[in-house]
Amino acid sequence: MAYNAQAEIQSTLSVMMREVGLGAVVAIIVIFLFLQSVRATAVAAISIPTSIALALLILSRYHISLNIMTLGAMAVATGRVVDDAIVVTENIFRRARRQGYTMDLIRDAAAQVGRAITASTFTTVAVFLPLGLVRGIVGKVFEPFALTVMWSLMASLLVALTVVPALTYLLYRGQEGPAIRSGEREQKLRQGYQRFLRALWDRPFLTGGTALLLLALAGYMGSHLPVAFVPADEEPRIAVIARYPQSFDLAEVDGEVQKIDDFLLQQERVVSVQSVAGGSGNRRFQSGPTDERQASFLVTVASQELAQSLAGAWREELNRSFAPGQFAVTVYSSWTQTDTVELLVRGAGAAERAEAARMIRRGLQDVAGLEDIRDTLEETSPVVQVKVRGEEASRYGLTAGQILKTVHDALPGVEISPFPLAGRTYTLKVQEGHDLTLQTLSSLALPGRPEVPLDQVADVREVQEPLAIYRRDGEPFAMVQADVVAQDVGAVLKKVDEKIRELSLPAGIQVDDVGITLTIAEGFGDMTRAIGVAILVVYIIMLMSFGDALIPLAILISLPFAAVGAMVGLALTHLTLSIPALIGLLMLVGIVVTNAIVLMDRFHHQHLEGLPVREALLEASATRLRPILMTALATIGALTPLGLGLGQSSLIGQTVAVVVIGGLVTSTLLSLVLVPLTYELLHRLFVGRRA
Repeated sequence: MAYNAQAEIQSTLSVMMREVGLGAVVAIIVIFLFLQSVRATAVAAISIPTSIALALLILSRYHISLNIMTLGAMAVATGRVVDDAIVVTENIFRRARRQGYTMDLIRDAAAQVGRAITASTFTTVAVFLPLGLVRGIVGKVFEPFALTVMWSLMASLLVALTVVPALTYLLYRGQEGPAIRSGEREQKLRQGYQRFLRALWDRPFLTGGTALLLLALAGYMGSHLPVAFVPADEEPRIAVIARYPQSFDLAEVDGEVQKIDDFLLQQERVVSVQSVAGGSGNRRFQSGPTDERQASFLVTVASQELAQSLAGAWREELNRSFAPGQFAVTVYSSWTQTDTVELLVRGAGAAERAEAARMIRRGLQDVAGLEDIRDTLEETSPVVQVKVRGEEASRYGLTAGQILKTVHDALPGVEISPFPLAGRTYTLKVQEGHDLTLQTLSSLALPGRPEVPLDQVADVREVQEPLAIYRRDGEPFAMVQADVVAQDVGAVLKKVDEKIRELSLPAGIQVDDVGITLTIAEGFGDMTRAIGVAILVVYIIMLMSFGDALIPLAILISLPFAAVGAMVGLALTHLTLSIPALIGLLMLVGIVVTNAIVLMDRFHHQHLEGLPVREALLEASATRLRPILMTALATIGALTPLGLGLGQSSLIGQTVAVVVIGGLVTSTLLSLVLVPLTYELLHRLFVGRRA
């Protein structure tokens, strides 16, 4: 049964579309639980389909297709696109309790929060701009993801400032009285929250100590998380590479492949098997020579957990039952095919490079989590070497050139045109169906005085030569490779680095790690820089919005605490710290500050109207408590189906969702506490001292 990529793509897309829909439904339920009104919920929820439809229309202008990345972005953005509409809706209905629904009130209520939601949306959009700094496959693959989120959020802002007020007026015009039942429960929640803030203001050391303890916990958990470039494929697949002895020809390899096909198809919960007999002798150098002694298999199984367990079991069974083949079995990744350690050995001479490669291969045997340790020097082919002995040849009146010409003329076949290589000219002959043995060549008669057999004046022997000579920037090198079969790729790579440092390699040898280690280092480095730039951009936007340096500074205090929930979420779901996790952290830079901006914008207005700092903070915190909880819970609810990873969902999307959910939980709770407290402290330190 052949592997069908179309079926995999259609299955994954349908699951992603289902999770987008489920996320929207959960977000709407959360809104209804807070607003307790079907019409009010409809007003806020209208932003979900409208914003996504507008984003799709804009994406079509960029010729970006509906794929796993764009659908994953929609699933992630579903909760966030409703945030602006929630803030506007809540503010309109809160004020309408006292004044009724009039055109002027609706317009003024929308304008009152307009600056806050504009600043928060622009902040969230701006964090994706540094993705342009990310190079290679990460930047290319996540570009559609970033564009989808950015345009969805911009569309949601437009909807919140235009469609939501207009729809509210159409549904409620002429009505008086509350549209939402406030109740004593909400009042008690506000009062309890204010008492809690006052109590923490009186215990600054307890508050600060608890916050630092949580940050330390996040750092500890982050340092112990398994590290990978990306999570394993959504479609669980196992890659099998088989190598056979030199005596095997393509027909014999194909016969073995058919036996292994039958074996694999009989295994538990195998969906499909794709196999190829023959191929490149080196998987990482696909332009290298074809090796008909190699075969490859791509096996699709029922689940990712099954792929992990079967890979180890098959590795032992295949090597035991299908000798003389040598089998490497790894979980397949469409991003990197396999997580492969690649150590480039260069410098010194050929003998020293060969010795260094052998030492490294032996050393890597001791590293747990590595399989199929190999190097480019082991891929050899038999050649006949004729080495002329000068003194013996001169006794018969022969020169080395005469001897080698006689050998060349004696070889059967058709001579092809000479070709230059590395400053020398080579002549080759092509033959078919002729069996020239080493013994026949050794007894070849040379036209000496008298005639003499070749082996009297030259050493004739069969030697193994490398199948290919590899160069980088004109410098020859050997490559040692090994497949990482452990989930924690980072831990294995650390052990490899330690092992290389322990080896006493020949003088002049340099070892460069150019495989998955370099890929992870470059990807993580680029993403870390992008997050740093995003934080700077966020600060600048908030500084321009508020005109007060202390407010953005107090808001940024809440950012590190997003990492607490993110690390806990990854640990609880057994996901890896990977590039998608860093994408989630990048999103959190924009999402986390949104709630804090809404809170501090209210404080800014109240303080300008004459309220003292502490009283203005208490009033703003209590007033914005409900919209902050609504937006946070709506986002969390919308991401929950994706974060749970139900069915064959995208593990990339799941990782992003888990990071955002965890980070949003802790940052929301802490920003409701730390942002007011931090601003009050900063105000006393800088403004109060000058006063």
